[in-house]
Amino acid sequence: MIRTLIVIPTYNEVGNLPGILHRVHNATGETDVLIVDDSSPDGTGALADQLASVDPRIHVLHRAQKDGLGGAYRAGFAWGLARDYDRLVEMDADGSHDPAHLPALLEALDDADVAVGSRWIDGGRAEGWPLHRRLLSRGGSAYARLMLGITQRDVTGGFRAYRADALREIDPTHLVSQGYSFQIEMLWRAANAGHRIIEVPITFVERLHGTSKMSSTIVTEALARVTRWGLARPLIRQILTFIGVGAIGLAVDVITFNLLRATILSPEAVPGGALAAKVISVTLAIVANWLGNRYWTFAEQRRSDVGREAVDFLLASALGGLASLVTLGVSHYALGLHTAIADNISANVIGLALGSAVRFITYREWVFAGSPPARRHLTTSSANSPNEHAGASQPPAIRG
Repeated sequence: MIRTLIVIPTYNEVGNLPGILHRVHNATGETDVLIVDDSSPDGTGALADQLASVDPRIHVLHRAQKDGLGGAYRAGFAWGLARDYDRLVEMDADGSHDPAHLPALLEALDDADVAVGSRWIDGGRAEGWPLHRRLLSRGGSAYARLMLGITQRDVTGGFRAYRADALREIDPTHLVSQGYSFQIEMLWRAANAGHRIIEVPITFVERLHGTSKMSSTIVTEALARVTRWGLARPLIRQILTFIGVGAIGLAVDVITFNLLRATILSPEAVPGGALAAKVISVTLAIVANWLGNRYWTFAEQRRSDVGREAVDFLLASALGGLASLVTLGVSHYALGLHTAIADNISANVIGLALGSAVRFITYREWVFAGSPPARRHLTTSSANSPNEHAGASQPPAIRG
């Protein structure tokens, strides 16, 4: 028989607790529930004890102080794993997670290790949310996907089901995150460990009683942790330093050109000096870009053959410039967009972005291809346990 435990953290949920327990058992029958109460001053813990005394399916874990959603789930998961439950579910006590979705989440575990209740896939939605909350949730998920390389649409949602063996490997006891960042870190660890993750559409509704625990502190923590974890990834770090080097190269070009035109190559001294000044400034900018990318962006994978690397760098830079020219040509001649605005958008917005992408890819995969750190990291991280990356200053194991 498959044993399932639903972990429900509570803090001042006395008005919601009886109703949510009734709905859970209507949806799942004999499934056990663990209420993890953080010494709620409104009597939620005492009510939980009372309900547990007359229903053997209900268990209560009292914690001495309130230290966040992450701490409550870590304690609840540890309690359930120690008692050999096969599947563990996390959900809110305020009714925002509809227990009617529990059968679908649990059924998804037949083909997956983690089932995520998702508001942002087809069939999912959030009811009664103002625009700013939708933007915050969707934006947070999008930012986490970008920084961490995960693919799930709803990264911050807290209605999830786990197989016990997957949960043991994720090992939430070593996570330090609270709030949204706890949910993000759990999903990231699951993805990095290679677990099968399925998103199940859910309808998220606003709580009926009490007040939301969401705060600016929770949002700030999530943003700070995701940013720090993302910057630890070789790819994200390379993209950011590549942009920085490009900005330095642009500054060298502009400053050098204007200095030359104001001094030794001024219009008064050299009537045709503008072209010469531009050749010099562009040359110096190319050198600055090469040195910056060689010794900063791709420092760990630069090649020993410096001359060949420099030639390949020039060719890759030319490819990037060609991509910008092609974009302008398609816009101006093929599409017939002849206005100054259209030319600027195609050349200096779309073309610049495309050219930069071409340069970054060719630099990373061809020019500076001595010993790619991302690939070395893949080799080493696959041999290491995710637990070795635990701690506030270290992200979970990174794959890719």
